Amino acid sequence: MFCALIRIARKVNRWVVCTGKVIARRVADAWRWHLGRVADNPGYAAATAAVVAGTLGLMSKHDVLAAVAGVFVRGVQEAGGAMRPASPGSETDLY
Repeated sequence: MFCALIRIARKVNRWVVCTGKVIARRVADAWRWHLGRVADNPGYAAATAAVVAGTLGLMSKHDVLAAVAGVFVRGVQEAGGAMRPASPGSETDLY
């Protein structure tokens, strides 16, 4: 009876340890991907900074949403700058 209980406890222990290792590996991979993305993409870095500031209470929710939406709307075509119009005269003055 105790042998069966010990066997079950070892199986549960093995399962918990393996699951913990898999979760830790996935979190580490996601963190490495995130750090690479922040280093390469200034728009993503700005949005991440706004979300972190909002989480810490340094920025209001409205400002966080505006910052993230601004990055999303402007879009970042490649690392180093936002998308720009095709020709310099394509912007029209409405006023």
